[in-house]
Amino acid sequence: KQAAYVADDFPEFWDLEGQDIGFIAIPVQETRHYPVTGYEATMEWASYTPPGSGYLRLGPEGRDFALAMTHEDHCLRIIRAVLANPSLSQAAAMPYCFNYIRQMILCSPNLTLESPRVLSPTYNITTARHGAVHVCKDWRKVYEALTENW
Repeated sequence: KQAAYVADDFPEFWDLEGQDIGFIAIPVQETRHYPVTGYEATMEWASYTPPGSGYLRLGPEGRDFALAMTHEDHCLRIIRAVLANPSLSQAAAMPYCFNYIRQMILCSPNLTLESPRVLSPTYNITTARHGAVHVCKDWRKVYEALTENW
């Protein structure tokens, strides 16, 4: 049955019009990019935002939806902004965002093994640059599809 995208008649998941998004390897490592504070922080965090801020339009009437992926990212951006400037009105969303991200971690557990050295009291994040390589769904394809559906 084709969804009408009216009221509650819409699919639970977006299948990207049947497109296989594939997987990519993402090495997790420390970076000087995406800091918490400063002008560069705001610019870098905004640099990968897809058109429509991650919202998309589906169905014959172009109904608006958000993806869990972009909702999580939205929460990270709120947390970053409030850490940089605690007086922001967005501070009220912090408990919600922390809980939402916690639930999404539990919803999609990543079972990649990582070195236990990060638990060591002598671990230095500034010198230990390399972490595990994670095999992840290709977020770039999702962003391409978001761009096409905005």
